[in-house]
Amino acid sequence: MSTNKKTLFESWKRFLNEASWNNSPDEDWPASDTNVKQFKSDKVVVFDSKEEYGDKGADSHGLDSHMSKHWFEFNESDIDTSIKKTIDLISDYQKENEIFFLSKRSGAVQPISSISDIKSGDIINTFDLINDKKFDQEKLLDIEKKIYDQAMSDSIKSYDREADQLMSSAVDVSDAEMQSMEKLIETLKNNSAIKFKATYQGQEKTYYYEIKKTAIIAQLDDGSIATLFRLRNKGKSRQEDPNRSVRGFHSNSGTVPTDEYSLLRSLADGEKAKTTQQAPKPKKKKQQKKKQSPTEFVQSLISRGQSPGQIRNILSKKYPKMPEQGIDAVMKKAGL
Repeated sequence: MSTNKKTLFESWKRFLNEASWNNSPDEDWPASDTNVKQFKSDKVVVFDSKEEYGDKGADSHGLDSHMSKHWFEFNESDIDTSIKKTIDLISDYQKENEIFFLSKRSGAVQPISSISDIKSGDIINTFDLINDKKFDQEKLLDIEKKIYDQAMSDSIKSYDREADQLMSSAVDVSDAEMQSMEKLIETLKNNSAIKFKATYQGQEKTYYYEIKKTAIIAQLDDGSIATLFRLRNKGKSRQEDPNRSVRGFHSNSGTVPTDEYSLLRSLADGEKAKTTQQAPKPKKKKQQKKKQSPTEFVQSLISRGQSPGQIRNILSKKYPKMPEQGIDAVMKKAGL
């Protein structure tokens, strides 16, 4: 696509209120880096024992790759459907062909004997591999084309639509628009998403934030989307209180609202302070009582006014296996 045609296409997408996506340097193994347990994986399903998976220099981290990395964080059913469709396609393919696991840790390729060995995270990594091969202009195998067309594409469309809906529903919460903290709080309460500018690693971007779901879009100056992901509750359906939801944008965070959005920043600072104050204090470890030696035991008896004869009798009962010479030595050491 020529530069002029590409510019026209991106302008047309913005006119239609659809998101355009930035392509950044390749990021591989999305299921390996996640904290969502049910999608964690260090393996990728491949269909050629000589397959390679890794950075080949292309800026391949765009819409499809972001979907692979983040869509399962949203707890949406269509990613599960896409994974199931993929496993069904692989199952049919395996009837006449070999399939393999490629390991991130060892780089080893191992034949897959049973389709039941394939987990959700393995498929997530396979989605990203297929994306990379498309960007690297490598010819896709027929099975990879089927996976992309019949399984991946459904989730790609849903993920892209999520971005469109978030951007179109977001309300600008600049100081000029809000005027007061009361109006900002009311806006957070009555709207699903907000729009604001913030700096991240020294670069100013526009952010769209879905309040209860904690979904966030970072938008670059050219209008393209850098990412869409969930800040918290990844892989869960739980939703957050509107005021608490913005605490991640406090003054000492990675994403700090600009001065145009100082009301939002102040609210975030206050909510962060509450979280810090409410944090449970670490439990003190119970100190184990030091075991009392026989000599110390005798000294405690002396301090309570026991006579040498009484102490000897008590020692004999407490330490029945201690010989008379031992009792004499202990009493002598204790000062008797």
